Amino acid sequence: MIGQSILTNEKLKLANDLIFLGLRGAVIDSYVTVNSLGIGPVEYKGAYFSVAPAGSFITFDATLGASFLASLDVEIDPIKNTASFFLANTCGDRVVRWPHQDMAEVPLHVDRISKHIKLPLMLNGKEISAVIDTGASETFLSLRLAERLFDLSPKSSGMQLIGPASQKGDPEERAYRYQFQSLTMGDISFKNPWITLAPTAPSAPDLILGMHQLHGLHLYFSYGQQKLYLTTARGDIAAAKSNAPAGTEEGDHRPDPLDEMNAKDHMATASADLEAGNYDAALAAIDKALQLAPSSGYAYLIRARIEMKRDDRTHATEDASHADRGHESDPGIYLDRLNFYAELKDWDLAYKDADKLLQLQPKSAAALNRRCWYGGFVGKFEVALADCEASLAIEPKNAATLDSRAFVQFKAGQLDQALASYNAALSLAPKYAHAMYGRALVEQQQGQKSDAEDDIAAAKKREPNIAEEFER
Repeated sequence: MIGQSILTNEKLKLANDLIFLGLRGAVIDSYVTVNSLGIGPVEYKGAYFSVAPAGSFITFDATLGASFLASLDVEIDPIKNTASFFLANTCGDRVVRWPHQDMAEVPLHVDRISKHIKLPLMLNGKEISAVIDTGASETFLSLRLAERLFDLSPKSSGMQLIGPASQKGDPEERAYRYQFQSLTMGDISFKNPWITLAPTAPSAPDLILGMHQLHGLHLYFSYGQQKLYLTTARGDIAAAKSNAPAGTEEGDHRPDPLDEMNAKDHMATASADLEAGNYDAALAAIDKALQLAPSSGYAYLIRARIEMKRDDRTHATEDASHADRGHESDPGIYLDRLNFYAELKDWDLAYKDADKLLQLQPKSAAALNRRCWYGGFVGKFEVALADCEASLAIEPKNAATLDSRAFVQFKAGQLDQALASYNAALSLAPKYAHAMYGRALVEQQQGQKSDAEDDIAAAKKREPNIAEEFER
């Protein structure tokens, strides 16, 4: 699947079969054929990509799915952080050639229509057909299945609310974390795994096995044999160490991917405690995360948010400043940190991170929109408007970008243009509170008092604190 932001002259075509993306089942109904696709030294002509909806991808451009990979064998090594591609093995030869202490074989199946990679696993002793998604950062279980198989509901003991961040949101859209007793694939198990429980569309899989758990496994997808071979990264490290002489990296110390997984669990617990207002517990959890992953920029940003809630701005800003060390090529860090700076209303720092994000993703409509929006706060009106126009050239019907352009025009004193941009945004998203409130500010400046009062009332009905987002 490819994001619209990197398509230039390619013509979209209507797909014969509809694909449903994500937990809520966004419809994918178009595709594009690109001239060539290169993976290392191999070039594929006429590669076929489904086209993701505008704004689906922020920190990457495209995904490779089973529709392409099923003609190959794929090895994913979390220790080396590599993916290797091989000609499909259909002969039953041994494919796990790396040193290992444990191994499991699990049957896999590629669904003909959805192209999902499915495999059976056991969760708390219950068999579930799961979909593997290496593009998903977490493992997701449908709330519907959680209630049917495990009698779990949002009010059950042990459920941690994790989304949306605003508790004003629709309760039916909220997601939760829950710690199960075991997650088993063949002979390999995770003890006490944390899994995200979320509302899903009827078309979505019951369980999506994402990288949170997969990062602790060494995987070999043998599509020709219709099998998944897996070993644990921890077992691989131990096997390599026992076979290697002292003084080598294998013989001394190698990072354990399970430490990162456990650190992320502590980070998620810290975030849940932060959301609940349990700041001392949140700080204790994030300190545990940093003990396991001392260079995690995301952990530093969570601790910065906790410190702000504890009125410790000095340490909060110091932690935030450390977040990108060693992560200078990770757009997600800059996206997360600029959101933090925006919460502090430190628009200069937010703009700088938006600029770094755009340097990493110069063709991203979302990144262009971000720098446009913050440019309005710091007075870089000419550059900001150019960013918005560039973003709209990629995604012309994006209400959020039209809203950003309107805001910059308003700040620059271009009231007629701002009103037109707000009207364009609201024609696409009539209930967009941000655009309603922005239009009200323009109407006030133009003396349209009655219209402004109507827009402010409508915007505050949807988002009571909307005025705070416009403060300098």
